Amino acid sequence: MISYSNDVELARAVNLILAAAATRDQTRSVTELEHAGYAEVWPRVEHEDRVSTGRQLRTYRNWYLTLSNVGNAPARDVRVRTEPIKEGDNPWEPTTEAEEGSPDAEVLGPNGEIRFPIGPSLANSAQVRCIVKWRDDRGEQTNTATLRLG
Repeated sequence: MISYSNDVELARAVNLILAAAATRDQTRSVTELEHAGYAEVWPRVEHEDRVSTGRQLRTYRNWYLTLSNVGNAPARDVRVRTEPIKEGDNPWEPTTEAEEGSPDAEVLGPNGEIRFPIGPSLANSAQVRCIVKWRDDRGEQTNTATLRLG
């Protein structure tokens, strides 16, 4: 039972309860992941803004596809591709240095990240389906996420 004499005390008590629950659940998730011993790779889109130093100040946005291994084991032979959400759309592709048929990253370590530049144009769709595949001790794994520029 929570005792309080005003709304501020009630809000403080509720915040403490929620913070304790979130910490408990996060600790439980991390502990479960540590004992499982597997890779878990997820994509996300990031951007950096930079300002030109010419006569006119202009802001440019550089886009990146970032892959994060939130697991505690290495992800091997990591491959990433995008596909359109709607038929006929033109998806953007990350620029990797991998040769055709080779993985985009040979190994992505535990809690590691790698990012690839994206060069979207007006002809590209703003939203894509991103498929990431990798191998770990469980075998071939796949995660799919919908990503959006902007």
